[in-house]
Amino acid sequence: MDRTRFSNDLSGRLSALSPQLQKAGRYVLDHPEEIAMNSLRSVAAEIEVAPPTMSRLARALGFHDYSALRETCRATTRHRHLSLAQKAKALQAAGRGMAESERVPFAFQQSRAALDNIETFLAELDVADLRRAVDRIAKADRVLVIGSLSVAPFARYLAYVAGIAFDNWFCVGDTTASAAAHMAGISKKSAAIALGMTPFAATTLKLTEMARERGACVLAITDDRSGPLAVLADHVVLAPSESPQFFPSHISSLLVMEILIGMLMIRAGSSAVSRVQGVEDIRNAIGETWTASPDGQ
Repeated sequence: MDRTRFSNDLSGRLSALSPQLQKAGRYVLDHPEEIAMNSLRSVAAEIEVAPPTMSRLARALGFHDYSALRETCRATTRHRHLSLAQKAKALQAAGRGMAESERVPFAFQQSRAALDNIETFLAELDVADLRRAVDRIAKADRVLVIGSLSVAPFARYLAYVAGIAFDNWFCVGDTTASAAAHMAGISKKSAAIALGMTPFAATTLKLTEMARERGACVLAITDDRSGPLAVLADHVVLAPSESPQFFPSHISSLLVMEILIGMLMIRAGSSAVSRVQGVEDIRNAIGETWTASPDGQ
């Protein structure tokens, strides 16, 4: 959609909106570049409306959520994702371009971005759809966690923690051998949890496509609801990854994983608790974790 068409379409819809949504809509109309570059929370603060207002506006304009509205604004303003090197250079330039007394400490900038990402995640979360995904995953004979490149450690973490309570979770994405072996057992009775952030790993997309072709239920945890990973999924949880540094933030995606594990454990039976106890007993028996000696040394 070009900028003129987007502006005309938005202008035509404004009159039917509530005063608060009209106020937010006029800002979007006048400042699409700001929508393209900033989080839901920061835009809401600039307009002086509550963050949920931006989500309601997006839906009133026919978008699934604020993220989809922002992606359209990015497209209409000809926004292009910078390379990692370009982002690193911009970060350095921004830090050197003002006096030390005028700078916001980077620790605060990064923390604010993380909080904004979580705020956006909460505003856009479809709890009912997440519950449906959890139901499918809980009933699956095998659960495959797919993640490559920067999300690979998080994929391993999710499979590791879930594996303490459930014996049918596997992680793929790091090596071709393990991916092929685990993929061979995937069927329509299985589930796959695919983790992917912009820019997307080709291996993750390929493995997710294979899981879908085999009939598995696919849950995508991603920062782009209209991106290639979301297109392959039955259920999508938006995990914003905005960051002032040169690399995407994974704070919100980690939060999604912790929520997912908790929801699965809540609905699990006594067998899951027994497995956790068994794992803990073995750990203690082989001395896998450090414990203080009786004399405190």
